Amino acid sequence: MNFKTNRLKRLYRQVISLAVAVAFVVPFNTNVANASELSTIHKPSSEKIFIPFRNEIPHYLSLNSSQQSEVVKMLWEKIFTEEAKWNANAEGFSSWVKKYDDYYSSNDGTLKLLSAGVQNSRITGSTGDFEAYFGNTIKNNPEFLGEIFGLSGEATNDAVKNAVCNQLSNPDKYKIFAEKIAVLTADKTYIGTGKGTIDNTLKNGSYKGISYDLYVLTTLASLYEGDGNESILSPEQVAWLKSYQQYLYNDYVTKGNSSLAKKYAPIYDLIARSTYAANNASGKGQEFFNYVVSTHKGVGAWLNMNNNINISGLDTFDDVSTIFSVADGWCCGRESENVCGNHQKCISNGTETERMAYLLYKNSTAMNFINGCTELNNLINDTNGEYGYATRYAAKHSGKNQSGKFRQAFSCGSGYYGKSETTRDYGESGNGDVIAYHTGTATFPIGRLALIDSAQYVYVDGIVSPDTGGWYTNRLVNWSVTVNGKPIATNENQSRVQATFTDEGLQFYISGLSDKERASAQINITAESYMNYGLNYPKGSPWRSFTSTAEVNIAGTVYLEGRYPDCITNGHSYTASEKNDTIIWSKDYSQVTFKPYCTKAASHKVTPITVKSEVTTEGNYLVYTAYCPYLDSTTTKRVSKTNGNTSETFALNSSNTSGVLYNSASGSERIWPAGSLSNATYKSAGTSLSATVLPGVIKSGTKSVTVDMEFADELSALVIQVLSSTGEELGRNAPNLVSNANDMGDCHYTNTFTVYLKTGVTDKDLKNCRMVISARAITRNWTPLKHPYAAIDDAFAYIKINSFTAQY
Repeated sequence: MNFKTNRLKRLYRQVISLAVAVAFVVPFNTNVANASELSTIHKPSSEKIFIPFRNEIPHYLSLNSSQQSEVVKMLWEKIFTEEAKWNANAEGFSSWVKKYDDYYSSNDGTLKLLSAGVQNSRITGSTGDFEAYFGNTIKNNPEFLGEIFGLSGEATNDAVKNAVCNQLSNPDKYKIFAEKIAVLTADKTYIGTGKGTIDNTLKNGSYKGISYDLYVLTTLASLYEGDGNESILSPEQVAWLKSYQQYLYNDYVTKGNSSLAKKYAPIYDLIARSTYAANNASGKGQEFFNYVVSTHKGVGAWLNMNNNINISGLDTFDDVSTIFSVADGWCCGRESENVCGNHQKCISNGTETERMAYLLYKNSTAMNFINGCTELNNLINDTNGEYGYATRYAAKHSGKNQSGKFRQAFSCGSGYYGKSETTRDYGESGNGDVIAYHTGTATFPIGRLALIDSAQYVYVDGIVSPDTGGWYTNRLVNWSVTVNGKPIATNENQSRVQATFTDEGLQFYISGLSDKERASAQINITAESYMNYGLNYPKGSPWRSFTSTAEVNIAGTVYLEGRYPDCITNGHSYTASEKNDTIIWSKDYSQVTFKPYCTKAASHKVTPITVKSEVTTEGNYLVYTAYCPYLDSTTTKRVSKTNGNTSETFALNSSNTSGVLYNSASGSERIWPAGSLSNATYKSAGTSLSATVLPGVIKSGTKSVTVDMEFADELSALVIQVLSSTGEELGRNAPNLVSNANDMGDCHYTNTFTVYLKTGVTDKDLKNCRMVISARAITRNWTPLKHPYAAIDDAFAYIKINSFTAQY
């Protein structure tokens, strides 16, 4: 009985709420209660004003929160105060929400129970709907924030003040409220023009030992982008924030973990994006640079604030890692012709990204920051077998007509050092030889070195030929090359690796080794040293003893020489495709992940990036577009607003095609295929056509096209090509896709033929592309076998192209 009664009450209450939704939008001077009964802050008069019942207050606020109204302000105070003072034992309910749970008009357009629209059974501190409603009231009643803070000397309510300061202190949680505060203060309301100015009224009061201006600053700082092109904050707000940066920066330097920046993340972000940080004030520059890099926002603008960096256009790059990932190392013609391997290529490949990477790479201040940041220096230096920007640049700047060549030193272990000594006492032994001899072996694990896969030669310096006579140091005894400990070449068997003495050292030619062998290769060199003092003093020696020392000293440095891979020398050619899951859309198409790889060397991959899409409307379709810098193009997904389909059908006619969409022919002549000996005869007809779908009809985002055709009786030839604006083939139908009309006599047979676009086709390729359709059909009407004279109908052949469907 109680369950049914409560359920009926709940249903009845929902109906009542629908009525109240209309009834509550009423003038605020309805005589219901005294204003003084509602508020400790607001006492405008003793007049009676409209007050809803408690269970209807949330619904009333959901419809009237943006009104300029004393009542609305009073109702917020009422809720915050009663929740703060709630006594569960006295009230019989664990919270205000539980006791007065009822329906309100939510922002998702539905009537929702209060308990479902708040967190922790409290309106105070909830995010979402009631955060937004409270923000509306603050924004549309500009005096309200000052009243809450008591800036004009009025009485304050701690419950309301605590609620406001909590939301201001946590803008990452209360994002909606933060944006309402931004609107309120956009014209300098409350904040004034700077930290110490008279019109900055917020500095005149405080809560829990923190002045009100710092609470508001925390919120506004959370919206600060620092790239010179703010999307939310006004120029006045930006100037106001910057007026605090030095004070807050010094506070952080002095107090460290007890500073405001450590307590409030938006304040840390604000000082991190300051000129003080960018110019390494108090040695904190690297810390703040690493932080800004980690946010992937405003990195270019940060670097440009440094007094030694002024790169035009750098402010527009949020993420410097993208610059060095994408750039291939062209100098854009800024180096001399004698430095560039191919100066003209450096000019023709000089994109904005290449220019930006080059100017950063050549700026020592910028590179000090970049090399000090793990997230970025891995993009400059070769890492895990991947060629960094420095290598890509070097490959293209090794001298005129020397593109792709390299000779580079690498540390390859400790080498070897050892010695032997021999001492002769002249007084005891007299004249004679003092001989010292030493041998030692150095090992060079070259398999772990960068560039080993591209090297032709390995040089070891300081070794002399076995033919060296007299006193000698580091004379070669023998050498070997081992793979996983197994010798594959020695000085006596040089079929796989050859060694030669050159002016540049002992040269090993390793082109005969496979990539797998190179990865585990080690060079072992044994050398010897010999020293001999011949004592011959007929009249006696002035010294008591003599020592000979033989040292073998082989440094651990080797030099690799060879040619970089083609894509390092001449530039990468990145691609990605939905076909092989290197382009992956999220379920709601709000973002797309790219996993580009190089078409010249598939092992050369870049770090996958996820990009937010932009959405526009074209007729009945939502068009989602995302840009990938590696491809320098967008990828597009088109989704029907009606049914969510990712395909679209286009009827073909004279407005979107050229050529012929329909053609036919007939034949009445009887044909005797074997002359008078024919067992059967036939009448034949054949026709052909060619049509072009005009540029601009096939849209960006297309992955395949399916052409719908009718024909009779046999489609003997069909070629469908999608061609770029420059005539490059982007896809064509399979060559065996021909078909017969059905044999039931119905010549109006429909068939479809699909062209799948090639992997890596981008929106740039599809711009102004066209589709060419060429087809031929034949019809043969035969007599029955052994009845060559039987009557047969005239033959009729036709082709009709109806439409095509683009799959996105």
